[in-house]
Amino acid sequence: MSADRIRPRRDGRGHRRTGPAARLFLALRKYEFRERPSRPRNRRPDAGRPEYVFFTTGGSTVVDTALRFVQFRSDLLGWPEKKVVISRLKDCHGSTCLAASVSGKERDKRLLDKAEGLVHFLSDLNPYRRPAGTSVAEFLDARVAEPDRAIREIGPDRVAAFVAEPVLASGGVLRRPKTTTVVV
Repeated sequence: MSADRIRPRRDGRGHRRTGPAARLFLALRKYEFRERPSRPRNRRPDAGRPEYVFFTTGGSTVVDTALRFVQFRSDLLGWPEKKVVISRLKDCHGSTCLAASVSGKERDKRLLDKAEGLVHFLSDLNPYRRPAGTSVAEFLDARVAEPDRAIREIGPDRVAAFVAEPVLASGGVLRRPKTTTVVV
């Protein structure tokens, strides 16, 4: 079918609406698209924002790409063993193979293939699943100490990244306990 035979919908619904496409076009004109990451036009590098923008198609590919960049950097610097990623059980970082490998959802681990030996999982951060008789403060103090202990156990020369999920939305949202401690 030729392009001249395609007729726009008359009811204003669907993908033929021009408003959203026009807004997206105007927003994307701010960026230069090149083979390397691009810097938004008319922005000073010291404006307190990232200097370069790397576009992906969604959350899973963001995690996947970031982890691949970390691995690439380790190889480039001559650190082939520095590839271990630390993550938390019950976190969800995406559905691509690499992002799902660093996710701590049991269902995904049981039913889907994953990258073996890449991830070290820390305990679940949900204070509602803490052991009986443990206060929220004690539970969170133990969780705060976990990343440091894991890095010492694995070896700082092998740990490349820590993947954290600031807001868990795929399995429900956990409210932050009333404490001044920020836990990762």
